[in-house]
Amino acid sequence: LIDVSFFPESGSFIEGISNTIGIKTVDCNDNGIEIKNGEIFDTKGNLITNFSTNGFGYGKFEIKETELEQYKAVCIIQEKKIERNLPLPTALGIAFSVDNYIVPNKTIIKVKTNTKSLSNLNQNPYTLVIQQNESASFLDFSLKDIATEQTFIIPNEKILEGINTIHLVDSNLLKIGERIIYKPYTSASNIALTINEKRNDSIVISGTSRMPLANMSISITPAESVAHQSEKSIISALQFDSYLTNTSKNIGYYLNDFSRKKQYELDNYLLTQKSKYDWNAILRTTPKEVFDFDRGVTVKGTINSDLKDIENYKINMTALGLGVNEFTT
Repeated sequence: LIDVSFFPESGSFIEGISNTIGIKTVDCNDNGIEIKNGEIFDTKGNLITNFSTNGFGYGKFEIKETELEQYKAVCIIQEKKIERNLPLPTALGIAFSVDNYIVPNKTIIKVKTNTKSLSNLNQNPYTLVIQQNESASFLDFSLKDIATEQTFIIPNEKILEGINTIHLVDSNLLKIGERIIYKPYTSASNIALTINEKRNDSIVISGTSRMPLANMSISITPAESVAHQSEKSIISALQFDSYLTNTSKNIGYYLNDFSRKKQYELDNYLLTQKSKYDWNAILRTTPKEVFDFDRGVTVKGTINSDLKDIENYKINMTALGLGVNEFTT
């Protein structure tokens, strides 16, 4: 059994505009299937475009000047011809696309609609919300009478590192579209490790890193072990699994030796993902307090001196890396 799924960018597939479609191909065990020769046809059998997927089964393609018709994807997988219908385009609507890896240090957002929709949409205000955790940036706009596409260029310093969710909402805060993007961490540096010496059952390792403060964890298994084949690290799990509905399986591949090509592949993966945090729940649901919140820190210790006039002394707690410098009696 082979599952081929399509994901229109921002969730909308609209007639009369250029639409980007993410694609995911997996087998019955949810293992990705690589495609090198995929093709998209219209109802008349005309070849519209080609597509491919990486080894994890993720890719994308673009349908320019989309018609209101049934498109079909055709590919060869394991010597079998596979045909799958794309979702049907809609006659009206508004969509947006995001590119944050082609132009250095800039994120480009294009809001698109068709001429049929302009008369209904051009008087309405809209907002692009770029959100991560409790932080959010807002970009208000309205569609012009003659413009079916508007482009916004945002400096990357205005976007937080890590996973960000971009919501397109109307004046009633109703979500129209959603897109997940990733901004690389500037503090993430390659760590060079070298085995200096082997001493019986011990290995002496030295290394260098540009990170001033860091903790390193290590997992050691026999060379032939099948107990743990994941490429996921603690950091990648925190950066991605905390924000995505589906657990990421191969994030280590994208983040190791990170490059523009890897960012392009990672963006194709994110094109098929959904945020763990529902927009309506964010607006209308009050979080339930499960645990009592304790303020402050309790420190117990022993002073190895007999102090006279102890009221004249204070205890200082300092953590330079966290900016902590507190005094108490």
